[in-house]
Amino acid sequence: MPAQTVDAAKVKKGASLQESNCGRCHIEDGKEGKDDTPTMASQWLPYLQMQMADYLSGKRKMPEKMEEKVKPLSMAELEALLHFYASVK
Repeated sequence: MPAQTVDAAKVKKGASLQESNCGRCHIEDGKEGKDDTPTMASQWLPYLQMQMADYLSGKRKMPEKMEEKVKPLSMAELEALLHFYASVK
């Protein structure tokens, strides 16, 4: 997998957000998924951004358990989470 550029400050913020918001389903920092949850670790950042945009626009249906965690987050927090997942090796 080619190296990708991520923002270190966003990665740090995303790590704490992942722990408190996403860690029950995207386990081991997104390396594993619980039940039907996809693996997030090491995904291509633009791909993660496109998928989140589709969820937020309604183009793609967001799972209910994800929606209740995502709705309270700001765009900056969501972006930090995506940078975090993209950074995980």
